[in-house]
Amino acid sequence: MSAYVEQVFNDVEKMRGKVLADRFRMVFKKIQLVKNDDSDEAYNLKQQENLAAVTELQNAGGFIDWDIKVTKYSNTSTQVELRHKVDGVLVWRDFTFVSDFVFELAKNVVYSKETV
Repeated sequence: MSAYVEQVFNDVEKMRGKVLADRFRMVFKKIQLVKNDDSDEAYNLKQQENLAAVTELQNAGGFIDWDIKVTKYSNTSTQVELRHKVDGVLVWRDFTFVSDFVFELAKNVVYSKETV
């Protein structure tokens, strides 16, 4: 794990707690093992682990100013969006099968400057 990636996860830990940061770290490490694997098993692992990270974030209180919207289009396609609660403006969107999903989600936690 690069120093930058670890710093982002450390910042998540400072802002939102060890449980959430450790979940993000674990998901990131698991997905890095299958990052270049195009098999169905690797694809499913990415989906499941990234959704687990979203659930952990929701369990940790989510965001104060942003809603987390999870849209399942099919068994193999799930999208997560962060939107402003007040006006619904899109902040970030990605699909859970993307290899760097949990890192990008962690960056949103850090850069949102929110604490719960």
